[in-house]
Amino acid sequence: MANYKIVKTDDVPNYSSNGEMRMMRNALGSEQIALTYRMIPAGYKPAHGHSHTKIDEIVFVFSGTLQIKLDDEIIEVGPKTAVRISPETKRGYHNPGAEDVHMIVASPQVDFVGDNGGKPDEDWWK
Repeated sequence: MANYKIVKTDDVPNYSSNGEMRMMRNALGSEQIALTYRMIPAGYKPAHGHSHTKIDEIVFVFSGTLQIKLDDEIIEVGPKTAVRISPETKRGYHNPGAEDVHMIVASPQVDFVGDNGGKPDEDWWK
């Protein structure tokens, strides 16, 4: 018998007060992969930036235009674009566009424990 689990994003708690941030790992019962669905509303610019000590993250934008601040550099990515971010690189996201950004953030689960949220910087975009 096949072993799998199907989860709809609407069935996972939303941890964002602006848009959506739905961490799918626990709902899926994943032991190896952390997967987060993010929706960043049009024009939203959070102050928060963070880094990690151990994990790479892959950001995949599937609609909208996203600005990502990586240390002191700002890049802009559109639909069907993936970006790998190394652990020590401080990152933050901004949606300068007129449409919502829909994206997935994926990372390994193995070394994620104790590194969830990384090192926050509340003044990152100021």
